[in-house]
Amino acid sequence: MNIQDLIAHIAQATTSVFSALKNEHPDEDFYAFALYTDNSAMSVVAAGNSEQALEEVLKNADERSPEQDAYYRWASSEWLYEAFHGSEFKGVSKTVRESADRSNFRKFKVDVHAAMIEALRTVDVDGLFGTGLDREKIIVFVTIIDDDNAEQFENDSAKQLNSPAAYQRFLNRYDVAGS
Repeated sequence: MNIQDLIAHIAQATTSVFSALKNEHPDEDFYAFALYTDNSAMSVVAAGNSEQALEEVLKNADERSPEQDAYYRWASSEWLYEAFHGSEFKGVSKTVRESADRSNFRKFKVDVHAAMIEALRTVDVDGLFGTGLDREKIIVFVTIIDDDNAEQFENDSAKQLNSPAAYQRFLNRYDVAGS
């Protein structure tokens, strides 16, 4: 698996998905975009969320608490636009799923995670998530679903992909006043 090709394919799919998301929901205030994979690195998928989409999810939540609200805000699997236009990543997922490099799984997984981060960095430099103050409002990160190390990986990727101030906000994402 050629890592540079993988980065380019992920960046292309990411641009397509997040551009479509913003174009289809132009009046929404997006606060987060993420790429995610599973513990076996069998796929790459995109997710995004806006304040308006979060409110919709929270309206339908069975229970509400500050902790639960923080969870819905930051758990990409709960986002209204989770796996948005997922077919855009079909080729990327096929590439990682069928890669001969899986035989050295530890290295393979590290490479896939690094490619996801680098692809987000690439499209960020191109202005996909905005520029200046608009970009500062959006947190960009990578996560792994159903993995005990997901939160640490999210933090590490967010540190690489966001300004120090945005990264600090992200680190405090589950802090709830009074707890």
